[in-house]
Amino acid sequence: MKPGEDHAKWVVYPVDEAETLTWYEFAAKNRVAHSTKKRLLIGIVDEENDVTYYEIKWVRP
Repeated sequence: MKPGEDHAKWVVYPVDEAETLTWYEFAAKNRVAHSTKKRLLIGIVDEENDVTYYEIKWVRP
């Protein structure tokens, strides 16, 4: 593949570690990722600007 010929696989949502992410915000981001057929990555940014990524997936019981 050449750059620009393929779509992104992820939606990345950065969150400051001191910030509170509500259930409503989390669910909204997850719905957007799901409806666009992308994976959701939550990037937690710490005081040193290091980022820890968490991939969110739908699980069916």
